[in-house]
Amino acid sequence: MEDLAPLLKQLQDIRAESNPLMSLPDVPVEKLDFNRIEGADREDLLRGMRQSYLVDAFYAGTRSELEHDEVAEGFRLYYQQVRRDYSDADDVLWQLKMYFLGSAQPRPKVLRAALIVLAHFFERCDIFETPPAGWQPGIGLTA
Repeated sequence: MEDLAPLLKQLQDIRAESNPLMSLPDVPVEKLDFNRIEGADREDLLRGMRQSYLVDAFYAGTRSELEHDEVAEGFRLYYQQVRRDYSDADDVLWQLKMYFLGSAQPRPKVLRAALIVLAHFFERCDIFETPPAGWQPGIGLTA
């Protein structure tokens, strides 16, 4: 996705300047549990959430709000397509990464920037399912 190249470039440049120890916003832990996101994928999303505000800053400062919504819609539609084909959350996340990074192994800085983007759209509920009201782990319902 060429449209995301400027965002990924800026995230690579400013990511190191942000505070890596800042507290996380209300992390949707239930959403992580509901979608069975575990292990390294869970850690990656949580780490990305620490800096996902940088995506909003990018679109607020240099791009139109409409472009942000268009990118979100692209992620939402692709997520729905991938979710039909893959049941495991790790496979879905892998497909989402390939959606805008391609199939080649990216440089570590690019991958870290991509994880921030995924965390941003995860938090906004553009990708992955939101648990139903009152859902708690262990009651049998999952995405």
